[in-house]
Amino acid sequence: MGIKIIATGSYRGNNEVDNVRLYPMVNNFDPQKAMETLKKKGHQVDGLRHPELFDLWVKQVCGVERRVFFS
Repeated sequence: MGIKIIATGSYRGNNEVDNVRLYPMVNNFDPQKAMETLKKKGHQVDGLRHPELFDLWVKQVCGVERRVFFS
């Protein structure tokens, strides 16, 4: 008796959120600490608005650009 895979499936959520859109939902982001961290890694952060700074910081620290939510 053998096993045979006859089909596979997947589902992707329909609500994709990038870091800039996520920024207003975050309460405890510290821009000063983020700037320090990113400067140590050699990034130019002067002149970035807080949502852009948050986006760059999340990409560097977590490696996440966007996430998908199921609704």
